[in-house]
Amino acid sequence: HQNAEVIQIPKRIERGPTDILKALAEVTGKDFSGPDYRYIDDPFLTPLSNHQKRLFSLSRESGRRAANYVFEEFPELFYRDVSEPKVEAFTYKEVYDESTEVDETDLKKCIARKEVKHSITCYKNMTTAEKTISAETLQKLLELVSFYNCEEPPDLEFIVEKAFNNDTTTPRVLWKDNGFAEQLFESMDEKTSEIYCALIQGLAKHSAPQKAYQCYQEMIEKGFKLNTETFNSILRVTPLLRESTETRWLFIEEVLNSMKANAIKPNLQTLNSILEVVTRFGSTRYAQNLAKKTLVEMITILGIEPSLATYYHLLNIFDRDKSPNRHILYDIMDRIENKKFIIQDTKDVNFFTRAMNVCQYKLMDISLAYRVHDLVSNGNNAKLLGNILSESNYHQMLFRLLSTSEDIKVFMQYYEKYVPNVYIPEPLVFGDIFRMIELFDAFDYLPTIWEDLKRFEYISQIKLMEDYFYLISKPVADTQIQERHKHMVIEGLQIIKDRVENQEKHDHVVINYPTGVLLGFAIDICLNANDVDNAIIIMQNMIKDGQKITGNASPNTLSRLCINAIDSKKYSSAKQCIEFCVELAMSEAVSDIRQHVQQSDLDPKIKALLEETCGPEVIIEVDIEDAFRDAFKEPEPMDENNKQ
Repeated sequence: HQNAEVIQIPKRIERGPTDILKALAEVTGKDFSGPDYRYIDDPFLTPLSNHQKRLFSLSRESGRRAANYVFEEFPELFYRDVSEPKVEAFTYKEVYDESTEVDETDLKKCIARKEVKHSITCYKNMTTAEKTISAETLQKLLELVSFYNCEEPPDLEFIVEKAFNNDTTTPRVLWKDNGFAEQLFESMDEKTSEIYCALIQGLAKHSAPQKAYQCYQEMIEKGFKLNTETFNSILRVTPLLRESTETRWLFIEEVLNSMKANAIKPNLQTLNSILEVVTRFGSTRYAQNLAKKTLVEMITILGIEPSLATYYHLLNIFDRDKSPNRHILYDIMDRIENKKFIIQDTKDVNFFTRAMNVCQYKLMDISLAYRVHDLVSNGNNAKLLGNILSESNYHQMLFRLLSTSEDIKVFMQYYEKYVPNVYIPEPLVFGDIFRMIELFDAFDYLPTIWEDLKRFEYISQIKLMEDYFYLISKPVADTQIQERHKHMVIEGLQIIKDRVENQEKHDHVVINYPTGVLLGFAIDICLNANDVDNAIIIMQNMIKDGQKITGNASPNTLSRLCINAIDSKKYSSAKQCIEFCVELAMSEAVSDIRQHVQQSDLDPKIKALLEETCGPEVIIEVDIEDAFRDAFKEPEPMDENNKQ
């Protein structure tokens, strides 16, 4: 018999409940044809404009807030829970007050749920009842109240409103002097290093750097061993402890030497904390040298793997350099290209937007922008773009760079891929698109752009519509295209009219009336399509709403309209147009109209009426050289006899 082959049974790999779904998602990739996960996948319910997205998201969060209010105010209504499996967030929450009898189990439960107020109440009730609390529970309680400064933690479930308000800053909460955290710390008989570390991190987090540094020195004097997180918290408040650049760096070296003496190895947060402090150094060259020194020490020697926040800080440090040397972003992309990232630092979400900002405004390099965008598209890296406004800002910079660097066909490939499910262009981007269409003579894209302008509710953006109407006001040979442009104008003006009527009905402070420039382009477009009737209607509306409309149509537009009205035998409208030109003191337009009337074969009475409406012909001949000579001629000296 041959020896049987030995079968090696591999060790069992622990799998989570969603591992198979994650594997399938890696294979399929992102579906750009469907709406974002935040919105309902239904063509009638999916928001299709930035305004609708904001309303949808805020409305949903408002409903969740209302449900949460009922849940917190009337917990007795949710005592019976028959759901399986149990969801901790939906279970009945006990209410604790001064009269509630509690034990250590209740205190542990409140600490685990991060219920700061209830934890403090339980501790005080147990202290009053002289019940024993273990050192481990006291340690966890101190960590909780120090981290949250004796306040309830912010509800991370409701962050949509903050995102739409572009509020990326964390509100500064000052440390409560002699508050419960300090009282709890002082009441502990045996103060271990863990207890000191918890208090120091809380002090540093909540803007009490001097107290944090005092406790830090006290720990070192007593020979306590600090952990890495405590050293990092001290490093982060360096700018608040030292004023000058040199003293700040000396302080950083002092802390790092203390870490070395305590045999504490720096981690990623140590590296990022140091670089964040260095970004505040005024001297660019000095800051760059210190950053390089830090990178060599942390990455090359200690083997710390940087995160996106590390590269974000490096961009902030080196981007200030005005020298023509190779930009650091090229080196960063050489290092991180094709990698997949997970969030490890709160500043990780700032890198991609900062990198695209450098590509557009500093380097204007589309090839580098492609590399950055390929990195964003790799795996789940797009999740690190930040909130909805940061994501929109990133795509805006990408699209604006594409509009100035690429052919319109390449641009429209990206447009069709990302709009509207991933990104809805702002009016600024649409202005760039209009310029591209004019530059490349790509008027075939206009119907698509027009439909998107309607979907995104941009028709009421008067300045944007001025640019669009100007684009389509140029005559083209194809009558079908002219007719299509005319229908766009009529539809757009009707949408603007409905919006104005709605704003007037609800007494809006700012009402988006159409401008004379916009209506002038609309008249030109109607005349290009040989539609004199609609052109006259637009002019009459312009005259009727003259007090509300800013700006005027060009003299050439009004004279052209009047001439077309005369040729179409619409003499009353022509007379009205002449009177409008006279009122606006458009002598050039009146002169062109008069010349056309005089050369036309009209009924003598009509011709006389129109000429009379134009007013007397005034021709003033001025010799330019004589006029300038008279204007700048020096005054003659006074005769000595006339001096008094």
